[in-house]
Amino acid sequence: MSIVRFWTLLTLVLIPLGAARAQDFGFSPIASPAPADPVRVSAEISSSTARPGDQLVIAVVFNHAENWHINLNQPVVPKEMGDFVPVPTTITPGEAAGLSFGRIQWPEPYTAKVDFMFTGTPIDFLVYAGRAVAFVPVRVADDAEPGERTIPLLVNFQACDDSICLMPERLPLSVTVTIDDATPAGAPGATFAGFRPAVFADPDAWGAGVLTPAAIEAPKNKFLGLIAVPTTDGVAGI
Repeated sequence: MSIVRFWTLLTLVLIPLGAARAQDFGFSPIASPAPADPVRVSAEISSSTARPGDQLVIAVVFNHAENWHINLNQPVVPKEMGDFVPVPTTITPGEAAGLSFGRIQWPEPYTAKVDFMFTGTPIDFLVYAGRAVAFVPVRVADDAEPGERTIPLLVNFQACDDSICLMPERLPLSVTVTIDDATPAGAPGATFAGFRPAVFADPDAWGAGVLTPAAIEAPKNKFLGLIAVPTTDGVAGI
């Protein structure tokens, strides 16, 4: 099969699935449609004001519809899934003057049972589910200039239930804080009860690379880690 014919065939397969229910790769189909918003994501900061030298936390909250989940930041692939490559959940804060970001505290995993590759036999698979909160620690520099800061966040995730996965999403969010010498950070609300502040004292939790998840590479010649891609055979068969 030529590479052009392969991609043409793949396009004809994918297009009818539509944007809302984008892929059944690796999971068996179900009769009921996906909910309009199976994963709702929001962000809040622990205090709207801070002084230079203060510490803050951003909470990114994933509210999952019943029986829906997203993948871990560093997915653990059961041996039954072979070389399947899940889409990791990531949170990437953008630059904001005078602020730095530490290693993210991810939610506790939940063991979901998924029906992989149409077998009808559930497989235990670690995911985030229910109300799952990730925490991004923030340091305000000692020499941070006064003024308002908007912190952009890019959240990447893929919503799945026990039998289908939707297309991965890239969701932009933001939070705002005002740096003011006279106004210290306020007390965090209930959302931040699970945050572990020891991260602020951990030198290994800060610096270049701490926000980058471990690389998960798709096997060569596999589309989405599942479908074999033919090697290029020039113009023959086009």
